[in-house]
Amino acid sequence: MTIEEIRILDRPDIRELVDHNIENDPERIALDKRLPHARLIATQVKYLQRAHKKLPSFHAARCLLPPRAFEQASSEACAMHKEFSGKTCIDLTCGLGVDAYSLSKQFDRVVAVERDDILAETARINFPRLGADNIEVVCDEAEHFIGQYLLNGQTVDLLYVDPDRRSTDGRRLAAPEECSPNVLALMPHLKKIARRIVVKNSPMLDVDEALRLFGPRCTVEAVSLGGECKEVNAISDDSFDTAWLCATALGTGHFSLPANERGPKPMDTGNDYRFSLPYRYLIVPDVSLRKTRIVEPYFRQLDPDIYLDPYDGYVFAHHSPPPQTMGRVFEIVSMRPYRPKELRKEFRKRGIKTAEILKRHFPYPVARICRELGISEGGHTQLAFTETAGTLWSIEVKTISL
Repeated sequence: MTIEEIRILDRPDIRELVDHNIENDPERIALDKRLPHARLIATQVKYLQRAHKKLPSFHAARCLLPPRAFEQASSEACAMHKEFSGKTCIDLTCGLGVDAYSLSKQFDRVVAVERDDILAETARINFPRLGADNIEVVCDEAEHFIGQYLLNGQTVDLLYVDPDRRSTDGRRLAAPEECSPNVLALMPHLKKIARRIVVKNSPMLDVDEALRLFGPRCTVEAVSLGGECKEVNAISDDSFDTAWLCATALGTGHFSLPANERGPKPMDTGNDYRFSLPYRYLIVPDVSLRKTRIVEPYFRQLDPDIYLDPYDGYVFAHHSPPPQTMGRVFEIVSMRPYRPKELRKEFRKRGIKTAEILKRHFPYPVARICRELGISEGGHTQLAFTETAGTLWSIEVKTISL
C-alpha cells in the first residue's frame, strides 16, 4: 500500500463503507462498481476478517491492515503474553504495532520506532483507534535512533526488538546477524540504554545457539500457540545470574529450568528396562518443550514413572496426566508391535478404512503405512506409530480431555 491509499482508507466515508461490508465476500466487494475505491475496501475487509482471530482488538477497532505487515505481525495472543512493565519502553521495530500496543498496557510510555514511512503512518492512525494514547511513533532507522538516544544519555526500562526476518528477495531468515536490524551488532549500544532487552527471534532459531549468541545469563523462551512454535525470545537482563530455558504453551502452561540443569539427552538402550507395558496414556509433548529440549524434566516432575522415548518421541504414562499438561494427551486403546499383515486383517474385520495417523521416530512415511495397512488418512480412528525399546509399535489411541 502507498501513503495515499492509507490516507484514503482513513477517510470517514471509506471507514463507514469498510464497516458496512465487514461480513461480505471481498471478491464481490472488489467487483462492486458502485463503491468508490472498491479494491482498497475489499483488501481491508479481507484482512480484517482474518484479523478476527489473530488480532481481535485490531479487528474490533477496524484498524488499517496493510497486507504484508499483517502477514508478518505477531498474533495478539503472543504479544499479550509478554509481561514486562515499567515507565518507558522502546519498541525498536514497530511494524504493524501489535507488540507496541500490548506493551502500552504495561508501560507509562512506549516509543515505537519504524523505518518504513507507510507503516509508521499506519501506526499513527491505528493507535488512537485502539485507545493507546501513550505511544509515540518515530519514523527512523533503528541504528540512527539508537545513536541519537545514546548522544542524549537517555535510558529506558525495556528495549524490545523484533527484527525483519525477510531478505530482499523474500527468503525467511533465522540467524539474528542476517536480520534487520542486526541486533547482535547493536547489542553493546542497546545495553547502555536499557538494563532489560528482549529480542524476538525466528521460531527456527536453535535455543542453544540463542544462549551462545545472547550471553551466558540470558533467558531463552520458546512460545507455542495451537501446537506451533511461534517465536523464540531471548531476554537479557543485568539482574540474571544464570541462563534459563522456558517453554510456554499459550493457554496451556509454562515450565522453566536453569539451562545447566537440563541434563544430557537420554541414551537409546535398545530393549530399555524402563519400558514397562502396559501403558494407559500416550502424550505428544508440546512443541515449546521439544524446542527447548526440556521434555524430560517437565514430565519427570509431573510423574517420575513416565517413559520418555530417547529420540524425543512420545511420552508413555501409567497414570492420568494432570489438567493443563503441556502436550496432546491420548488414552491408549491397544499397543502392539507393528506387523502390517495382522493389522491389515484386523482393520478389515473391524471395517476401519480411514484413520488419523500420528508418528514420531518411525522409519516409514505415512503413505507406506497406509498402503501396508489398507487404509487412508482421515476418519475418527486414531493410530500412533513409533520405534522405541528396539521395536516398531502400532498404537491405537483416543483423545481425552483433562
